[in-house]
Amino acid sequence: MKKHQIFLLIALFFVTVFVFYPVLKADFIELDDKLLVVNNWKIKSFSFENLKELLFKPHYSLYHPLVNLSFAAEYSFFGQEPYFYHADNLILHLLNILLVFFIFRIITRNNFPISFITALIFACHPMHVEPVAWASSRKDVLYAFFFLLSLLFYLKARDDEKYKNRFYLFSLVFFCFSCLSKSMAVTLPAVLVLTDWLLGRKFDKKSILFYIPYFLVAVLFSALTYSIYYDPSMKTQFNPYGLFVNFVSAHFNFLFYLYKFLIPSKLAVMYPFFFPKNELMPNFIMMSPALVYSSFILVLYSLRRTKVIFFAAAFFLITILPVINILPAGSSPVADRYTYIPFIGLGYVFSVCIVFIYGKLNLKYLKYSFGLLISAVLILMCFASNIRAGQWLNTKTLFDSQIKTYPGQVSKAYTTRALYFLNDKNMRKEFERDIETAFSIDPSESLAKLLLAGINGESGRYGEALSLYARFSKYEFSYITACINRIRLLDITGKADEAELLLKTILEDPQKDVILGYESIYAAAGEYYMREGEYDKALGFYEQAEKYFPADEKIYVSIGSIYEKQGDFESAAKIYEEGISHCGEREILLKQLAGAYFNFHRFDNCEKTLKRAMELFPEAYECYDMLGNIYALKNDYTTALKCFTMAVLIKNDFGQAYFHRAVLYFKIKKYDKAKDDIEKAQKSGFDVPKDFLELLNEIKDN
Repeated sequence: MKKHQIFLLIALFFVTVFVFYPVLKADFIELDDKLLVVNNWKIKSFSFENLKELLFKPHYSLYHPLVNLSFAAEYSFFGQEPYFYHADNLILHLLNILLVFFIFRIITRNNFPISFITALIFACHPMHVEPVAWASSRKDVLYAFFFLLSLLFYLKARDDEKYKNRFYLFSLVFFCFSCLSKSMAVTLPAVLVLTDWLLGRKFDKKSILFYIPYFLVAVLFSALTYSIYYDPSMKTQFNPYGLFVNFVSAHFNFLFYLYKFLIPSKLAVMYPFFFPKNELMPNFIMMSPALVYSSFILVLYSLRRTKVIFFAAAFFLITILPVINILPAGSSPVADRYTYIPFIGLGYVFSVCIVFIYGKLNLKYLKYSFGLLISAVLILMCFASNIRAGQWLNTKTLFDSQIKTYPGQVSKAYTTRALYFLNDKNMRKEFERDIETAFSIDPSESLAKLLLAGINGESGRYGEALSLYARFSKYEFSYITACINRIRLLDITGKADEAELLLKTILEDPQKDVILGYESIYAAAGEYYMREGEYDKALGFYEQAEKYFPADEKIYVSIGSIYEKQGDFESAAKIYEEGISHCGEREILLKQLAGAYFNFHRFDNCEKTLKRAMELFPEAYECYDMLGNIYALKNDYTTALKCFTMAVLIKNDFGQAYFHRAVLYFKIKKYDKAKDDIEKAQKSGFDVPKDFLELLNEIKDN
């Protein structure tokens, strides 16, 4: 490449970073980020059990092991600092821009303007903000990275006889990686055939053999995705009428994406359905197939002059087809992130048209004017993307924008924003308002029902809460959570018999295999029987839960707590040690382990564990308090006092540490200080033993 071309590519990178810079300041979004990143225990350790879960098991009906592995690698280096997750998405996007450029350099036979403009549109189109700005959309930028790498190496394999086999193998491996990142990659074999057609390659037996491995991989991952993603509730929609409605609606979805490519306004993370599911299709939906097929007739007619228009249209259609919603997919009929690869085809034909028109203009002022017009459009596109990137700062800014654009239309937009308000005690009214609004829009929306039931339960409206929990279908995502909450509420309201009957009904359900998240019931059953004091039953259920969630520290804490209640501190210590080996050195597990060691007098082990906990978690005030007790037992009062003092410095209302320090002051006959600490302990709500108070007052009086 020439120097000015290299300079333009570097400039494109800087422009892209400018456009997407706001996402580097973004937080995790309540929508999916909590499930896939923040609360995804699978990514928090590279233990053998976690790797098995990452590589071989789907996560919330999605099988994308390479995405989970990328999150696990980030977590191991950076913890849960959002900056690095967003930065990695941006880096992948920059690499994808480079791949798009070089692919079209090959396709256009070194036509720099077309390749550059295609890459620019791909880089900065407003519809491409979502897959870059959303941490959970890693699957889109990652699958695209391997998809484009596979296509690039395929093109090189076709052109380079010397390294043909090597490039072909690389291409096939990267295709598998792409499918392991997102199943939307299965369209690649058709894209390879289409690209060979555009380049005028012959189709013979040898070339067909070239395609077969790709198609076999595509069929395998398509079948796998269908079996994992489509649960029984979704399969009930696979009736003749439902499929007919989806098929017709898919044509309108196709037109929607074409429109948004040209006029990317009113963008949203959740688009409303274009018509209610229980109503007849409106005329504009019914007419969309005719409009689509008429357009394709024009596309076919264009073959008389050029292959470019047909290639672009076919590329777009092939790559968008898996998510055009013929089979139900997701909570919205369309989504910005689905266009990440498909818009490459539209960007290409747009670039060809620009270069063609510019070349046909003979007068300089016309060339200059046309160049200014296109430049203005592209600059406007970049600024629109920058504004859109800024809306992804956090859940509130994103869904404020969503609700402003589509007010009162998408129930889930309000429930998602409500989850943001839930994290702030001062936003309780806003939280309740959004839940009520969501429920009024769609009373069947699972999360709205679940949260509204919770609000009713907290407000003492137990009957309304129980009624809402009872309305959940076993095919709903939140069914098990609703059942667990219902059991707890029945137990709280003195209906223990009903609670146990419901629990047994769920445990004995013959359709348990089709209930999403059913495994969570075992931990809930363990909690229920632990609360009832039936420890043997509780242990049995917690052990079952451990098989399904081997890296969930709460399960090990619960099992250990049962052993401690039974006075078996040695078994408690063993289960906490097992939890640490599976989950890593979590603060709660280290504290529980130290407590178990303390209770069966393994003070050296306790001290070692506490120091490790304080090294990893400097704010662990309870550890300082426990360590102070150990030094007090060793008669090292000076060090013990330092530990108790550190505990109250970290948490100045920690009554237990004040009491322990008061006891120590009492032992060393500093009664005034002991009295002061007792007052602080009482002020913080700590229940000071009466006999100690009496003894202290008696000595103080004397």
